[in-house]
Amino acid sequence: MTKAEMVVQLQELIGGTKVSKAETERIWNKLIQLIADEVKDGGEVKFGSLFKVFKKHKNARKARNPRTGEIFMYEARDELGCKVMRDGKYLLQ
Repeated sequence: MTKAEMVVQLQELIGGTKVSKAETERIWNKLIQLIADEVKDGGEVKFGSLFKVFKKHKNARKARNPRTGEIFMYEARDELGCKVMRDGKYLLQ
């Protein structure tokens, strides 16, 4: 499902023709920005009991290029993590 398809479905859910597509897209973008800001600050965002999104820190480590055998260092970095919660595991069954 693309962002445009999600915006149309969200528009139908929150008000049909009462809410314009542009307004719905602004709501969507604000929601995404709110989630991004929370995760950047080290928080986590839970979507009910389906899944949660969080920031995960990866320490620096040694790695090896499999083609050349060269050893190099990966720098420490933060990554986006997502974990499926209890109800999310049973969605496809």
